[in-house]
Amino acid sequence: MNNSQYIGNIGARLKEERERLGYLQPEFAAQGAVARNSQSRYEVGDGPPTAEYLAKVARLGADIQYIVTGVRSKNLHEIDTAQNSLLHVADDGEKYTFKASKDLDLQLLTKIVESVQSAIEGEEEYEDVTSTMFAKIVSIIYQNKKVAGSQSAPSTDTIRSILDLLTMSEVIK
Repeated sequence: MNNSQYIGNIGARLKEERERLGYLQPEFAAQGAVARNSQSRYEVGDGPPTAEYLAKVARLGADIQYIVTGVRSKNLHEIDTAQNSLLHVADDGEKYTFKASKDLDLQLLTKIVESVQSAIEGEEEYEDVTSTMFAKIVSIIYQNKKVAGSQSAPSTDTIRSILDLLTMSEVIK
């Protein structure tokens, strides 16, 4: 197998893992801290993903051993996946719905909501942000903060980057 075939296989397995976890390309890209076009290039085998990116998507439950080698990890069930994190996927498939939980960190959630609101208030480029997009960005940031064990408010740059990715994904649809 030549190098380009090997990278292509990694891309196909990366896409498979993203879909298994229930993410759209822009969402997964944001979680991996890359642009959506980088995510797309990774998935079609146009260059391998970086180790930093792989470490970030591993936190979502992606089986990195499988992505790289094609062999499933035997300890995948031990990984704290997005489905088992404090952000739960609602039964009806609404990925960005928070369910009541004794583990829901309302203080962190409040910080994130206030930061997102502050980042978009008065900004013309974000005046068309829908409530669904607002919920998505809060959900993405909350999930990342909980997995990382961080209690800090997100930076304005982080918020705007994710909003830009979500806006692009809505335009592309």
